[in-house]
Amino acid sequence: MEEKVIPEVSEPPYAVGDHATIQGHYIPLEEGISLNFRLVNNIVRVYWVDADDLIVEPQSKGGSLHLQGPFRGLARHILALQSDEAALGSVRGFVYSPHIMSVILNVQPLEGDDLNTYTFRYLLTMDAARETRELDASSTN
Repeated sequence: MEEKVIPEVSEPPYAVGDHATIQGHYIPLEEGISLNFRLVNNIVRVYWVDADDLIVEPQSKGGSLHLQGPFRGLARHILALQSDEAALGSVRGFVYSPHIMSVILNVQPLEGDDLNTYTFRYLLTMDAARETRELDASSTN
């Protein structure tokens, strides 16, 4: 079996195959893939990452987001595939600090009409890059 080569950590915005910093909130999916919700320069980005934090092909073409908390900016966002085709992102609007909020994330799978809904709490500490993932047990699907 060929050994997987992990590239150096890349800078956002990421492309498929880039090595992302461990940042934001992670929601474990299946087959070693996680959904990664992060704020990059106050803009919402949703990536799919593997166990090595490499960006993989998005498993969705759109969704929506509802935020509740003391932040400044839009509370509701439409998410669409970004021009780099590596992430979903907010179509318009910013989410300004403080990044402390309850999140309801709706993601439409590539196949079918059903939405996958995830709820979690986003904290200021999730903005900074860190050494390990801290999977939040409060995420629901």
